[in-house]
This record gives sequence, structure tokens and C-alpha cells, in this order.
Amino acid sequence: MFKKFTAKVVIIVQSILIYPLLFFLYIIGFGITMLFTRIFVPSLYRRKKISSDTFWDEPEKTKGLLEEL
Repeated sequence: MFKKFTAKVVIIVQSILIYPLLFFLYIIGFGITMLFTRIFVPSLYRRKKISSDTFWDEPEKTKGLLEEL
């Protein structure tokens, strides 16, 4: 009887405390990873800007930029 009781308690404790805690740790870890990539690999987050001047004055540059997008 004591073993069944402890097994139920362990399942309840796991489902209420441990799994949500792991979920939040996962989210926090993902956020930290995103921050580090944003700090150390900023080229991932740079967008190529196409101004209207470039579009009309230098069409060969714009063609290359549009193909990359």
C-alpha cells in the first residue's frame, strides 16, 4: 500500500511541478540562445534595404538584390 501511495505522489509532483518547470526552462533557454545569436551573429538579422532611388537610378544593382530576396 505504501508503494502505491508514493507512486501516485511522485506522478502528481512530476505533473504539477517538474514538467511546467522544464517547459519554462526550455523557453528561457531558447530566449537566451536568440539573444546570443543576435549579439554574436548580427548578420542573420540584417535586412537588405532597397531604396526607391536605387531602384530607378541603378537597375542592375536592384536586379541582384531582388534575386537574393
